[in-house]
Amino acid sequence: MNSPTWSAGYVADAPYTLGFYREMGPEHLAFAALINGYAAPLQPGMRYCELGCGRGYGTLLLAAANPDRHFVGVDFNPTHIQEASALARKAGIENIRFVEASFTELAASNDPDLTDFDIIAMHGVYSWVSQEVANDILSILRRHLKPGGLCYVSYNTMPGWVQVAPMQRLIREIARRTPGDSIRKFSSARKHLELLEKEDVGYLKVNAGARHRIAQFQNLSLQYLVHEYMNENWKPLYVTDVMQHMAEAKLSYAGSASVIENRVAFNVPQKLMQTYSEAPDVGLRELLKDFFVNKQFRRDVYIKGGVRLSQQQLERHYEGICLAQFGTIPEGATDWPIPVGTARPQPNVIPAILEAVANGPTPIGAIRAHCERKGVPRADLPAVLEILINADVLRICRIDYASVDREPARMLNRIVFELALGEDTHRFLASPVLGSAIHASYAERLLGQLLLRERSESPATAASTYEFLRAHGKQIMESGTAVNDDSVAQEKLATMLAEVRNKVLPKWRMLGIEI
Repeated sequence: MNSPTWSAGYVADAPYTLGFYREMGPEHLAFAALINGYAAPLQPGMRYCELGCGRGYGTLLLAAANPDRHFVGVDFNPTHIQEASALARKAGIENIRFVEASFTELAASNDPDLTDFDIIAMHGVYSWVSQEVANDILSILRRHLKPGGLCYVSYNTMPGWVQVAPMQRLIREIARRTPGDSIRKFSSARKHLELLEKEDVGYLKVNAGARHRIAQFQNLSLQYLVHEYMNENWKPLYVTDVMQHMAEAKLSYAGSASVIENRVAFNVPQKLMQTYSEAPDVGLRELLKDFFVNKQFRRDVYIKGGVRLSQQQLERHYEGICLAQFGTIPEGATDWPIPVGTARPQPNVIPAILEAVANGPTPIGAIRAHCERKGVPRADLPAVLEILINADVLRICRIDYASVDREPARMLNRIVFELALGEDTHRFLASPVLGSAIHASYAERLLGQLLLRERSESPATAASTYEFLRAHGKQIMESGTAVNDDSVAQEKLATMLAEVRNKVLPKWRMLGIEI
């Protein structure tokens, strides 16, 4: 499908998307390991490697947010590595290295900077590569992940993709017969699929999942769609197969980085609890869970060796974890999504938690003490915290957030703000409090940079902001249409400024996002 022989069937002529996934953050991975009984390696100087880092933005955000830790991003695409390295140099981020190498080359490397990692992470890669390349990944884990180290691996999984697999095959067959680059090939396949959907062909009549996927195409970028569907070795994997592969690299399953998926009551229908409980091993239990919820995508954490903590050690580590409020609670919300339906916490629990974190990052021990004073049973708290973390209402912070150097994150965020004056590309900001990153909308990035710079004697006004935006070729939009009336545009802009000033900036400052 791709002309470069070095691509090994992987899409190489279309750049990957500029995303960030909170589950890949060191603190988030450590929490996932902890609630499953393991201590994670988060000491100063911790070493983190992302395999298949793409254009490097996600790895760079982590490096900027964790200046006392060392990061390596590896990708075989020289265009990706060139872009990532240039952005790192521009931002002056020194605790990161980008390496252009295949997994075969990395597996055989004796470079001392490319080994002894505490965390090795890969997003989506494992179900997109050939078995030969997967074997190289396992060699990397065997050779370059420290004992006790964590591996994050996310991948398309069965049975959730069973309806879509034939559609992916059709996309590839059409692409093989279409001249041009991957974007043109996929666009041709997409037209065919949309015609099949319009004519309600037999395959789509009985495969609602495939019909739903086609309907989603219009909301997704072409770059994402190309990489999702057009790799020659695209193959959703069963969790038991991945567990077997990882065992060959001396890794065992530690749990899910989607923290809500570790609690049995949230993932197993009550009527099937006995069936689940009687399964003889973790592999079958996880496979049953995937069938219970028709799982499409897993975010798994594996550990190399790993000694389980005692209950006393577990409690001590758990109570030291810091949480901060990030999102808001929808008005009137009582039911919260879980994999097998919804959960309804007791009415007093969530208000008590939000009171506890109202002044910023707060250890779980302090949250627990506050909630107990409010009449929340001790046993009820962990499940509700997991619900709120899953909903992005709460985020996990670095325990030592107060002492983290904020300058590297500030330097990278300045560049992200500058880029927003051009196109809407880099959509995340580094947070040294979280040791991770947050999403920021286009309007937040455009207006937030002005408000972070404003002085009390000269606050940003609708008029001055309007002129600033116009000078950079930006317009106020409503329902996809530019607002051309200056007074109407400024009125809308005044509302937007107030929203960012009163709701967004306090959150950013609490998370250490400055300019």
